[in-house]
Amino acid sequence: MLRRSLIAGLLTAGLVITATGGAGGGTPIIDRSLARLGLTMEQSRVWSDRLVNVGDDWGAFGWGGDASVPATISADDAPWTTPLTIGVNFVRWQDPERLPVFSDGFETGDVVSGSVGGGPALNYVYLVMTVVVDGDIPLDMSNGLHQQVDFVMQIAGRPAWEALDRYPDDTWHGGAFVSSLALGPQGWGLSFYSFDGAGNIVTNDLPGFALVEGNTILMGVQVDSTLIPTFDLAGRVAYEIKDAPINPELSRVVTAPAAPLGETEFFDYLSQPIVLTPGFPEELRIEDFRAFTDSDGNLWFKLIPAVPWGDMPPDGYFSDYVQFAVRPYDSTDNPHYFGFQTHDGVSEVFAGLGSEEFDPMPAFVMNDGVLLLGTGVPYDGGPLELQVQSGFLATEESQFQSSQVQFRVEESEIGTTDEPTRYDGEYPVYDLVTGTPLETPPDVVDTTTTSTSTTQPATTVTTVTTVTTLGPTTERPRPTTTGTGETCWWCWGSIALFVAVLLCALFLWLKTYEWWTCWLPWFIVIFAWVPFLLAALWFWRPTWWWVPLLAWFPIVAGYWWGWARHRSWWKPWHLYVVAGYLAALVVGMVLVGAPEWGLLFPLFWVPWVAFYFWFRGARQPWFRPWMWGLALGYSIWVFVWVAALTPWWAWWLPVVLVPFVWWWLVAHGHNWQELRGPKWCWALPFTLLPFLAWWIPIWEPWWCLAIVVFLVLHLFCAVFTHFREQEWWTWWLVWFLIGFVWVPFLLAALWFFHPWWWGWALLPWFVVVPLAAWRWGRLQPWWNHNLWYLVVGYLAVAGGVVYVVGAPKWGLLFPVFWLPWVGLWLWYRGRLQPWWRPWMYALVLGYAAFVIVWVGWLTPFWGWWFPVALFPFLGWWFVDHDYEWALIHHKSCFLIPWCLAPWLGYMTAVYCIAASSVSL
Repeated sequence: MLRRSLIAGLLTAGLVITATGGAGGGTPIIDRSLARLGLTMEQSRVWSDRLVNVGDDWGAFGWGGDASVPATISADDAPWTTPLTIGVNFVRWQDPERLPVFSDGFETGDVVSGSVGGGPALNYVYLVMTVVVDGDIPLDMSNGLHQQVDFVMQIAGRPAWEALDRYPDDTWHGGAFVSSLALGPQGWGLSFYSFDGAGNIVTNDLPGFALVEGNTILMGVQVDSTLIPTFDLAGRVAYEIKDAPINPELSRVVTAPAAPLGETEFFDYLSQPIVLTPGFPEELRIEDFRAFTDSDGNLWFKLIPAVPWGDMPPDGYFSDYVQFAVRPYDSTDNPHYFGFQTHDGVSEVFAGLGSEEFDPMPAFVMNDGVLLLGTGVPYDGGPLELQVQSGFLATEESQFQSSQVQFRVEESEIGTTDEPTRYDGEYPVYDLVTGTPLETPPDVVDTTTTSTSTTQPATTVTTVTTVTTLGPTTERPRPTTTGTGETCWWCWGSIALFVAVLLCALFLWLKTYEWWTCWLPWFIVIFAWVPFLLAALWFWRPTWWWVPLLAWFPIVAGYWWGWARHRSWWKPWHLYVVAGYLAALVVGMVLVGAPEWGLLFPLFWVPWVAFYFWFRGARQPWFRPWMWGLALGYSIWVFVWVAALTPWWAWWLPVVLVPFVWWWLVAHGHNWQELRGPKWCWALPFTLLPFLAWWIPIWEPWWCLAIVVFLVLHLFCAVFTHFREQEWWTWWLVWFLIGFVWVPFLLAALWFFHPWWWGWALLPWFVVVPLAAWRWGRLQPWWNHNLWYLVVGYLAVAGGVVYVVGAPKWGLLFPVFWLPWVGLWLWYRGRLQPWWRPWMYALVLGYAAFVIVWVGWLTPFWGWWFPVALFPFLGWWFVDHDYEWALIHHKSCFLIPWCLAPWLGYMTAVYCIAASSVSL
């Protein structure tokens, strides 16, 4: 009874989800190899049945990544490279006596065995890859050949490797995770690779093991939910042998399926694989079910074990049980549970709901070896959530082991019958309630009226270690354990706003300074923007790579027409140079047909570097002859970066930019305060913008928030270098935006997402409030010393409430940290302005009420209310105050980015961070 109560408690607290089902049969592998992993003979047969026969779907070619190159080692000379059977199974060890022990590193004897990262451990799920070949595998390099076996898996939602054009038949193409076992002069080694979506190979330090015996290879890796978020896998195997690491004379590369880049590049043999527990009895592992209702509308379930029971329950264990729990899908109520257990020779049927126990319901062993259990629970329609658990204790002192699986039962899968014990034409042979065998009935009549069988488990498969509580009552985005593998487009929205702000500054006021020249932005575009754009096209190779290159044509033609032909040095024949250059761009793009760096940089970049130095740089008073070498060195470095290095080397830009700026300031006699001026306030972010955008596809969505932070820094810089010189400027405008826009979005994010650092986000109140009181409040004519008690009292109350509540509840955040400051602005500033009207009290009150309703009763996705309200409000404000277009432009250049920056940060958290693998 103790175990039953414990199980019921686990069911009540949450359902443990695992994967089940699967596909495929295959050629049996060596049982003793699986016995070394602790599996029973019965489990070995299950393992083998889940493999796939390769058949003729494999191909061989020579080293070099081109399948048209014939292999120089024949199949007769290397029969062990012919694949027969491949597949994947999942294993979870629970019994210490069955946990295999591998050496740290690899040992070679009659078999090759070893581990990395600590090898197998208890209670973790391991993905184990199997390869069976047509011949014994050489265990050393006595034949002079290097060996490498790669198991390449395609995983939905994970970044995949893309073959480079120079290796068109790369056997890793399309794979998201690669397990690679290699033999070289230093012995055997095992590595696990994934990919970051930026063309980089990531080596993962994961616990794993490998075993090579006879014609069988087993490679195992501990499942990481980030790298392997789903058990829905497809895969291929590649076997490579050669007589030298690079440019071998003798080589043979075998891949199954035959064509890495063809239509059948992966075997889809792992739709929903099971998780085997070494030593776990297959007659206790439930792998399928049937559901139906009787004439009274009550639910019945058939539980189908992997190995059918006989005429009686299993009796070879000290303790064992099978039970299930059921409730409406997405319900948060406690589930009803039902089951059968044997403990120390005593068997019983049990049922209950939460802590309440019921009388046993009808339960039978059927003639086909399945369990039939009645529930007495009326079926009210709709899908059901069904969880099945089983477990056993071989002896009183042995290790307890269990198995779990969860199903979603659709309404269409639930049959009906007038005689539950005759459903599907089967009949009971053992009554589990009374513990007595039943005589075979004289006739068996199938009275089933509607029947739909279920052969597949739940559509959502998660790992066995996942525990979930079902259905939150408040809709809010929740951080998941896996990312989507997609770009966060809100990041690009932040970049677009950043560009708009910089261009707005350029056209509205930067051109009024005497130091301004259009050659400044063009210098930055040529030496920073274009290299990063072309490098991105090369590294990421998007299908639309040619689209941004079309910009060269209107820009070149436009500058010829609007600028060059009006210069004194222009000659008519220069037009042929322009036309010839544009024609060369077209011919190069068409002939190459891919974003190769050898096309992009020589044609689309180097001519403009040379043109800038010839026409502009060399004619400046600060130019020195050695700067030709500097330009040449810079160009060479960019070529080296894109041709020989990786995207991670993009850090060269800030590393080079910082010392370059300081050198420039010193060389021109400026001091550090020059950085606080409008030139560098604009030029530095304009230069770093492509660097900020570069990391969007590489890093997690938190980088989007970093971009917003950089944007905010620039906005503050623009305030000090330009806006506060405007006659309409007042610091109250900044405080209005912070109080009415920034703070609501910050507090809403704290409430919706509950980040662990929420308390730190409130610390600015405890700094800004006393600082504002000291620097501003005490200098006002209405100030008196008693107001210090009000300031200190407010801070004490705010700190005390935060400590007592201990969570970012909206009822704490908004009444304490927002409404007082809305009231202060309204009392001290808003109502005293000449444009204030009495009805605006209702406007402010309505705004505050809507924000409270949003965070208290609506969902985070209602954040779209802000731009919907902002732009009509600004339009009404500008028209109502009769602003001229010039003033509208200037104020819009300030107000819109200041308003949209916090909104973009919030929406990034909603759509990218909370929906990805990155936890707040």
